[in-house]
Amino acid sequence: MTCKEAEKLIPVFLEDDLDTDDLREFMEHIDECGECKEELSIQFLVKEGLSRLEAGSVFDFKACSSIPIRYSS
Repeated sequence: MTCKEAEKLIPVFLEDDLDTDDLREFMEHIDECGECKEELSIQFLVKEGLSRLEAGSVFDFKACSSIPIRYSS
């Protein structure tokens, strides 16, 4: 999987909508590519922050940024 393909799948991954084969390929790429892993983290934080703002709750960036993102394959 290329970085461009992985980046297109990040929103789909965050919505938990990847099929098994795509998820496996995506996770293999993310595990090996620091740039895509960083992009995944950024998009996760933006999505989570917007969700919390819409819900009226406080978003603690420091708490979220210290949590390692772990994936199951």
